[in-house]
Amino acid sequence: MKKALLFSFIPVVILMTFLPANAQTSSYSSTAKTWTGASSTDWYSAGNWTGGIPTASDDVIIPVGLPRYPTLSLGSTTVCNNLYLNPAGTFASNAGGLDVAGFLTVTGNLTIGFPSKLTVKSNGSLTITGTMKITSPNGPSYSTLVIENNGSLITGCNTVYQPYNSTPYRGTGYPVVERTIVQDMKWHALSSPVLNQPIANKDFAPTPGTFAAIPNTVWDFYEWLSTCPDPPYDENWRNLRNPDGTQNFIDFSYPSYFESGRGYMVAYGNWHGTTQGFTNNQTKAFYGPLNSCCEGFDFHNANTICPIFWELIGNPFSSAFDWSLVTEKENLANDYYYIYNENKVGGAGYEYWSDAAHHSAGTDGFIPSMQAFFVEVLTDGGRFVGLPLTARVHHNTTDTWLKESPADKLTLTISNGSYSDQSDIIFEPDGNIGRDRKDASKMFSLDPAVPQIYTIINNEMKACSNSLPYLENGMTVPVGFVAPYDDNYTISAGNISSFSSLTGLSIEDLKLNVTQDLLKNPVYSFTATGIEDAGRFLLHFGGPISINEKTNHSLSIYSNEKTVYITRADGFKNAMVTISNLLGQKVISQVLYDQKINLVQVDGPKGYYIVKVQDESSVSTAKIYIH
Repeated sequence: MKKALLFSFIPVVILMTFLPANAQTSSYSSTAKTWTGASSTDWYSAGNWTGGIPTASDDVIIPVGLPRYPTLSLGSTTVCNNLYLNPAGTFASNAGGLDVAGFLTVTGNLTIGFPSKLTVKSNGSLTITGTMKITSPNGPSYSTLVIENNGSLITGCNTVYQPYNSTPYRGTGYPVVERTIVQDMKWHALSSPVLNQPIANKDFAPTPGTFAAIPNTVWDFYEWLSTCPDPPYDENWRNLRNPDGTQNFIDFSYPSYFESGRGYMVAYGNWHGTTQGFTNNQTKAFYGPLNSCCEGFDFHNANTICPIFWELIGNPFSSAFDWSLVTEKENLANDYYYIYNENKVGGAGYEYWSDAAHHSAGTDGFIPSMQAFFVEVLTDGGRFVGLPLTARVHHNTTDTWLKESPADKLTLTISNGSYSDQSDIIFEPDGNIGRDRKDASKMFSLDPAVPQIYTIINNEMKACSNSLPYLENGMTVPVGFVAPYDDNYTISAGNISSFSSLTGLSIEDLKLNVTQDLLKNPVYSFTATGIEDAGRFLLHFGGPISINEKTNHSLSIYSNEKTVYITRADGFKNAMVTISNLLGQKVISQVLYDQKINLVQVDGPKGYYIVKVQDESSVSTAKIYIH
């Protein structure tokens, strides 16, 4: 529909009349191989070339007006030097070009002259190591370079966009990068691979004056505002559309554009109507100069009263990038990224990745093109994470994901029979009792029907992946959960067989005062109400667990309702606990028993308290909340 409208304003006769005043000239080798298309579309057929099949050192010319044009098929790998599509810049009714469905590397320059067209097909990959020059009229219908959904392009910072001629309505030609978004009204995290992409352009959203005319049940567009609470609390999201149906110009500028490197959440429904030119197409088109020079993410919107804040950022490239090659991660609270997945096993939720041993099942360490994702940023950090151009990769085949299931990894799964969620506990040589960079924060599903489970670190961090040291005498880990509604639930302990040594594992239900041996029965059944219950369960590990030279003497402090739990695997000797309110007034002071777990009752009013545990050689403190 949009292409038909664009062409209706530019009669074909004009295209044939207004040729460039100075046709584009190219300097290529006199021994360049020229495509003839005499016999087929097969690049590797000698009958289609003048001068023979090109090699990696050859220049290639593909003119216009030929009977057939080459297609690089899926799985093929092709290399040439300079590649010229219609180098003379002349018009022909049979424009032609090149379809890349395999892998093509241009070790020299790529020149595309209108009306030739280069299409990177779905699963195709194109790399240009030299300069890319594009000549094209204005508008997606006339683009001479199209990257289809799941196609991949890597080019340098030196792309040249050349006007086809001086006719005012033609303007400058830019690539089109396509993204197919399923019309399921589910959340999709999105970012732009081009500069200055309009948002309210009748494609990603209606034009501002027509918002109220479009059904509000068929599209949504949100940006994230960095504030203190963990996502996805409602107050952190900013809707492009006001409650009365008009555009939100307070949080979105007018006109509104995608910001490079910023992420957005969108949803589109299966609506086939057209109102004021807005058609809810499943395939969206980004149109503009490529973000091929972006080399990092800047974090500006932090609330400085928070030690850590969340940012929703996005891949700015027309290819994937390798998370392991991102630099300056010390400005992040940990090494993880988080991607929202509506199709996550068990129900919609966040997937996460740090490295091959620390990740959820649905990630692989490569951020796809146009994919938005969350990171945790340190407020006192450098407010920047480096994204070198060398991190870009062609990674559009999802069945080659690199995954590991490390030893000594316990998986906790909560389920109500319809939906489920999981949390991991990993024992490893360099793990820590407290929070460290290998611990992944829990992000709650945007779907309120999905139950959530997490472990608790330092009585404050909710973790979906908890890295712990090897133990000699065992330890206790508090577990929290969110029950969407009153129902029967189960918590299952999985991957127990991966432990080389696990002498004891049990779950204690503090509400019912029940303990179950998970080594004998790994599924615990219980009833819960529709609330978040932080710390109802204690997970007790019996030692030793893969004993090495690192012996654990650290303690844990956490609370449930009015009870404070103080645990240490090797027990306490000559230890004292002091509990004070935030005004510094002492509430409790007593000696701890020489046992692994001490329980202290606090009868004070609801609020935060400071717990200090001191023995002969150390002092530990923690902030707790008493209900």
